[in-house]
Amino acid sequence: MGMMSGGTKDTTPPAVVSSKPKNYSNNFNSQKIEIVFSEFIQLKNVNQELIISPPLPKKPTVRVKNKTLMIELNNELREKTTYTLNFGKAVADNNEGNPLTNFEFVFSTGEFLDSLSVQGILVSAFNLRPSKEPFIVGIYDQMEDSIPLKSIPVYIGKTDDKGHFMINNIKEDTFKVFALKDLNNNLKFDLPTEEIAYSDTLLLLTIDFLKSLPERVIEKDTLNADTIIVIPVKTESKSKRKGKKENISEIPLDTVQIVLTDSVNQIKKLPSLFIDLVSFLPEGSKQYMTNSERVNKESFKISFSLPLKDDPGIRSLSVSDTVKWFLPEINASRDTFIYWLTDTSLIKNDTLMFELSYPMLDSAGAVFTLLDTLKFVSRAPSALTSKSGKNKTEVKIPEVKLTISSIKNKGILDLNTNIPFTFNFPIQKIDTSFLHLYLMVDTVEVQQKYTILKDSVNFRKAEMTSKWKEKGKYKMMILPGAFTDIYNHGNDTIKLAFSVQEKAFYGNLMVSLSDIDTPMLVQLVTENEGVIKAKSAISDGTVIFDYLPPAKYKLKFIYDVNQNKKWDTGDYFKKRQPEKVLYYVGEINIRSNWDLEVKQSFKEK
Repeated sequence: MGMMSGGTKDTTPPAVVSSKPKNYSNNFNSQKIEIVFSEFIQLKNVNQELIISPPLPKKPTVRVKNKTLMIELNNELREKTTYTLNFGKAVADNNEGNPLTNFEFVFSTGEFLDSLSVQGILVSAFNLRPSKEPFIVGIYDQMEDSIPLKSIPVYIGKTDDKGHFMINNIKEDTFKVFALKDLNNNLKFDLPTEEIAYSDTLLLLTIDFLKSLPERVIEKDTLNADTIIVIPVKTESKSKRKGKKENISEIPLDTVQIVLTDSVNQIKKLPSLFIDLVSFLPEGSKQYMTNSERVNKESFKISFSLPLKDDPGIRSLSVSDTVKWFLPEINASRDTFIYWLTDTSLIKNDTLMFELSYPMLDSAGAVFTLLDTLKFVSRAPSALTSKSGKNKTEVKIPEVKLTISSIKNKGILDLNTNIPFTFNFPIQKIDTSFLHLYLMVDTVEVQQKYTILKDSVNFRKAEMTSKWKEKGKYKMMILPGAFTDIYNHGNDTIKLAFSVQEKAFYGNLMVSLSDIDTPMLVQLVTENEGVIKAKSAISDGTVIFDYLPPAKYKLKFIYDVNQNKKWDTGDYFKKRQPEKVLYYVGEINIRSNWDLEVKQSFKEK
């Protein structure tokens, strides 16, 4: 006996039956819109999904009554203007929640509908991936650079999860294009943490200009009324030659055409211009202190919004200028400074006062020195107590010791690498008579020669080098007294066992580069953009990455124009786009004891 089933799950979104006034109406003069659907509907995140272009000063009221979507505009409308209400994924059926994606209601307060369109793709300039959070893509009819800061766009669209955006029903004019991850929802670029994208050139939208572009073939089909669709150019693709149905979502953007249908089988071209945008987080134009804290009794940290070319001026208000009271530690990007106190009177003091000076820019762009007073309070208690009834028992604070982080016990050391040491305090003294390295030959421990290299910038780092034997098994003994920090803390005994990887475990990658006309930074990266190795190239040739553990990698190429061996972000006001990024198209699958050769041309297509 069979069991009854609920039938096939409904995956069909609701369809528009009628509207009052009709979609794509001219001479619109109402404040109310009613749209009737084929089934009961619900609204999902309508405040976030609904995009109105041109934007309205006040949000309209949108509600649902059974099968009807009711909209009260609550705004005075501009004369002779075409408005587009794009509901994104806000409208869905009531039962299964199937969304009617990008449903648009369009009307004009004038005699005709504006019919031009802009669409494109927006991706991150750093990794060429679309943003998980949407960007607002704005079109402005004023050309000043400051317009995105002080005015809202005349037309707007929003990117989807694939980075695609489309703005329809635009008038003929010349526009500026500026996109924004609008963190405060005011359609203005007014926060330093907002990512942006912009077009280098003005956007010329005229019928004559769009007609001058290569013509796209528009195919007729049986269509529902009031629908915006995408139809591909009629080309003989490989999939069609094999008798397969073409997937429109897989067609490149420059081979599709937006068309508007206002009745069955009646097709109007909606001329569309395609643009690509890359987003970036601008470097802050203002230098300021972002954080200051006393990390422990021995140190405090100061961070800045931008790197400092010169060290900031720091003066203690407690000790004489002639006393050397600190040891500086500066990070690689020179925006964070840790000051290790070397004067015992400062270490013992719970409250510290300093005068800080660093360069700033005034409103005219001139450099001046800002003076600031900093106060640091130690949160570390001088003693802890425990209570038991009326009795109070003092608990001593645990003794501060020098800690060492290094290779994991029973870990594997890669060939051609050193053993790292990281300490919790700056190192002052290294006594190698208390540090022993042994190679295990059968069961015999054979003492090995080694060298300890102190980091020249970070006094809390060091490395051990030696002539490592392939597949060798080693033991390391670090006895008390091997390392002593600037506060005379010593290390405890540490015993480590590790082995060295065999050469056959690794693979090699040879990258043949051609048509280079700009200095390139070639990076071997993980799926999450972690840089494994990087090399520079200024001319055609072969770049070799050797001793690579077997894994899947990506090859990333950065057009390193200023040859600073890093990717640089853009600057909107200096008309500087972020440095261009390119990825190798293909799989980089490194296998043990194997050489992989790939080719990359930088010739513009």
